[in-house]
Amino acid sequence: MEAAAKAELARLKGLLAVPGGAPRLLADRLTDRLEETGSEALVTGPYGWLIRRGLVQRPSCSDRRCDDGIRLDTGGECENCGNVIHLRRARRARRARIAAEIDREAARPR
Repeated sequence: MEAAAKAELARLKGLLAVPGGAPRLLADRLTDRLEETGSEALVTGPYGWLIRRGLVQRPSCSDRRCDDGIRLDTGGECENCGNVIHLRRARRARRARIAAEIDREAARPR
């Protein structure tokens, strides 16, 4: 676990503009992930939880500085994620329109 945590700290350090911010950033990530889980009392396997959930960056988009929609370098919202969400919504709306057209065509008497 120590090696995995050190590796993630080193990776984060390379992404940040502010030196020395990696430990705080990782601590905040772990705190957020524990809250998502429900609390540390609900983590039955700490090693597995850390390796699979706590230490893993979850990019919502293609920007390597993104972690769950938050920019690692600035701490602000990831603008690229907003674009990705917009595109996904547009695709879903298009699919829904096509499906509705197919349903209307299928319902017409022949």
